[in-house]
Amino acid sequence: MDWKLSLGISAVVVLFIGVSIFVGIYIWTKKYTKKFIEKTQRENIEQLKSIRNDMGILPFELENNFKNKINPYDIEGVINTIFLNSYKTKLIIAKDEEFSFACVSLKTKDQIYYELKEFNFEKYNQVRFEKPEYFPNEILPYNGQNLDFVGVFRSNYGLEEIFEKYYSILNPNGMIMVLLKNYSKRSLNAIIQTLKSKNINYEVSYISSKFLFISKKIEI
Repeated sequence: MDWKLSLGISAVVVLFIGVSIFVGIYIWTKKYTKKFIEKTQRENIEQLKSIRNDMGILPFELENNFKNKINPYDIEGVINTIFLNSYKTKLIIAKDEEFSFACVSLKTKDQIYYELKEFNFEKYNQVRFEKPEYFPNEILPYNGQNLDFVGVFRSNYGLEEIFEKYYSILNPNGMIMVLLKNYSKRSLNAIIQTLKSKNINYEVSYISSKFLFISKKIEI
């Protein structure tokens, strides 16, 4: 056999083996990651059951008063994130999504704030007087207080604006959680580059819809 042909065949074989190994590792990693995520989700659900006896129950009667375009699983995801991390001071931004705001306010305790420019207080207050049983907790306008959690269902602010406006006032181990359905891939890529350049912890993952999580982790 010609030595050039032999080397060519050997190179093809090596390439095939290399690709096979890579594909095998990739498939194994995907399966392992999926199992790990599923295990973590099961553990989180069990933990939530121990601290939330109303998990999955939202005040859907309020949809007669507030139009709702947010998937209920996404609303539950925000509520569960607050519970799992024991967040106390919370800012919820839900422009034209008062149902989502009402759900978080009803299901979580401690202080909850709203942004004046992003909240129809007159409309919210009217429903609150009509159905007070769904509004047991006080809400206050946000005025620069430090926060444990910022949850964004919908906003006129861009992703970079949200980060610049709220990350600095997060308490240690606080979080910004943004529903991404109204943001472009381009704007998401831009904020990811910003977060990477500043070495800030972030994650993009799904509940029902895609979310951006930005955390202010404090290393001990």
